[in-house]
Amino acid sequence: MPLVSLLHFLPFNKDRACVQYDGKLQCSPHPCFAGGSGGNASLVENINKNVGVNDSTNNGWREDGSCGGQLLVFNGKSHSCRSSDKLLGLSGGGCCNKNKVFLGLVSCKENEKNLAKLNQQSLCKEIGEYCSKRIKLGFAKVCIQKSKSHCCFNSLLARIFNEQGRQQIGKGWGSGESPNCSGFTTEEFQKLDFSKMDLSEFTNSLNFRVNDSFAKGQAEKIKDRVQQSIHTINSMKAN
Repeated sequence: MPLVSLLHFLPFNKDRACVQYDGKLQCSPHPCFAGGSGGNASLVENINKNVGVNDSTNNGWREDGSCGGQLLVFNGKSHSCRSSDKLLGLSGGGCCNKNKVFLGLVSCKENEKNLAKLNQQSLCKEIGEYCSKRIKLGFAKVCIQKSKSHCCFNSLLARIFNEQGRQQIGKGWGSGESPNCSGFTTEEFQKLDFSKMDLSEFTNSLNFRVNDSFAKGQAEKIKDRVQQSIHTINSMKAN
């Protein structure tokens, strides 16, 4: 029996066509079900973590300008989008399909629209899909909403360095439900071999043509500048 048909056997308010979604009642073609609190609490269980709950900050600098924390190089931030939702009719990639988002074919949240823009610029890596919302049907729990998590960076090179650098040092990305988008610690960064990285995606994105050896040379210069900055920060900490 389809999920929508099952919902009609649940307690509902026939006078109000809405569902409880993201903590509030919103319009829907389906009737309200199991609203209120206490024993009549919502049957929909939101098992999605807050976006950014695992994100680390570049906290090497304190607000007073001094340096005392851990500096992260090429740090990223986590983002998520709903890939399907059986109650709201999202399918075919839902709000994770950037083409549908840009064409206005799906109704998406602002953070999902922003993620679509970041994906359009190739700044993100998809980490995985997970169940973000489920409904209790007796003793069973059925997933009614799926989401995809992404790690996004402030530049194409930062994304490439993370994808290939993590492989070199055995650093993972976490899981779809709990992504790890943190950048490299200073110790991890110093272990990276930029000469072994494939930067063709970056060179192909440039308006002018450069060869791979030139790009790798520029990457090494970036690494040297970052290492000089790290050395300066460590000196400040020592003082």
